[in-house]
Order: sequence, then structure tokens, then C-alpha cells
Amino acid sequence: MEDVKDVLGWVQNGGLARVLKESENGNKVRVDEDRVMVMGTSSGGHLALSTVRDFFFFFWLAYSVGNYAWEICEETFSCSHRQHSKKISSTRLTKRKKAWTSSTPPLAILDFYGAKSFSSPFWTQPIPEMPAAFHAPLPASDVAAVHAEKTVFIGGTSLEGQSADPTHPNPQQRQAFAMHAIATGKVLNSIWPRYPADLDLIDPVLKVSSSWPPTAIVHGTADQTIPITMSKELEKRLREAGVKTSLFEVQGEPHTFAGKMTKGSATWDSQRRGFDWLEERLEESYAVK
Repeated sequence: MEDVKDVLGWVQNGGLARVLKESENGNKVRVDEDRVMVMGTSSGGHLALSTVRDFFFFFWLAYSVGNYAWEICEETFSCSHRQHSKKISSTRLTKRKKAWTSSTPPLAILDFYGAKSFSSPFWTQPIPEMPAAFHAPLPASDVAAVHAEKTVFIGGTSLEGQSADPTHPNPQQRQAFAMHAIATGKVLNSIWPRYPADLDLIDPVLKVSSSWPPTAIVHGTADQTIPITMSKELEKRLREAGVKTSLFEVQGEPHTFAGKMTKGSATWDSQRRGFDWLEERLEESYAVK
């Protein structure tokens, strides 16, 4: 959560512009630091929602997220920052980096079926629809290997099919740990030891206020990993707070459908409404007031 806030602040404070300026075609690109929007899928959706400044952060959450850690870079818009993130030692991660952390929320947020509504009983119940192999107990050595990792930037193939980091020592262990936690309803206990206490520190639904930036949500109606009811609850809270929001339902699609859809299909056209919504917010920001 801190990492994605750092990336937002890095972009807003000219970091991306400086990197692009040094690139081969950098003179052809201009970064508008005042109009940065954030989107992400699954855990990336949660991270996108976490860029709202009201969230508090505990540094160890960033690398102890077990079930979602491998998605952090692939499933948020900020992958270009990965090369900088790799230079940060685990020691430095224990200190909040004031120069990067953003105090300005994004212009708008697009959340694709992100994790949220953590007070729901769903998060502590097994998901019988997931493969039986994910429900089987893990070898103690694999669990120990996952917990022994001090800093995790990426590991294993993501839920949407992005390839694994070739430098990771054994991404299969982390991925098996992740799938087992999801399938057996142990996700929150794995990544938030204080569960069910202090959920307001990590749950977007509990942090909604009238100052929340415009937020759109895209969610498949057949999602069994993160049911669409979670997103409906966030949409409800946002509307009650007077925040501009929309929920775009994608009929018949399961979790992580974005990684498998075909351009021009009904699913493609349905999910594209979220990006059209972002474009509308961008156009509004240029309107003369």
C-alpha cells in the first residue's frame, strides 16, 4: 500500500517525467502531473483504492501480503517504477519515504474487481468452486520458505496470467501459498494478523468520505473469488457520500477476466465503459470553471 502511494507521489512530483526525458523518445512525451489517474485489477484494484490519502500504512504489509504480493507490479499502472523499487532495501522500507508518498489523491480511480469489504464473512469462508488442489494442506517447508522471504517485489505467475519474475528463487511456493489462502478463506488472517481488528486501516469501504476522488468499478457478475456484492457495497458508500461513481457489470465473467478477454468481444466492449468513464473525468478536468 505504501509502495503504490510512493509511485503516485513520484509521478506527481516529476519522477516519471525525469525518467522519460532520459529515454530515447522522451522528448515526444509530456507528463501532466496534475492529472494522474490510477487503475488496477484484483489486488491492483485494492492498491488503486489505497492511493486515497486517508489510508494509514504499516510498512510490513507491503511485503507480507502472501496471497496478493506477486500482483503488485503487474496489475497496477505503475510498472515503470519497478526498476526504482528494486533499489529500495528492506531496511529502508521500514521508514516512510516522505519525499515520495503522495498527499494528493489521483484525479480518478478505476477499480477492476478489487479486494474490499473485508468485514464480510465471505473472507473467512472456503471457496468450494476453486480446484481441489488449492484446498490441500501445503508442505511445511513451502510455508516456511514463504515466511522466510523478507522483501517480496514480485513472484509467481499472476492470476491474470502475467509471467513470473525469472529472478525469483521459487515463485511456485508463493503462488501455492496464495492459492491455498484464497481457497480456504485464510487470506485476511495471512496478510492482516490483527484481523478482525483495525480493518479501517486497509478496507476502502470503511474509508469513504466526501473528499474521495471519482471512482469507477468494473466487475464480472460470475466472480466467485471476489463477489460483485463487495463492489456494490463500495459503490453504495460512495454514492451516499456524494462521490461521483459508477459500477459497470460485465455479464457472466469470472474473476480476472481482463487477462483473457478478446478485443472486440462483448466482454471487451462492456469493460471498456470503465475507461470511457475515466476519459470523461479527464475531459471534465479541462473544463473552464
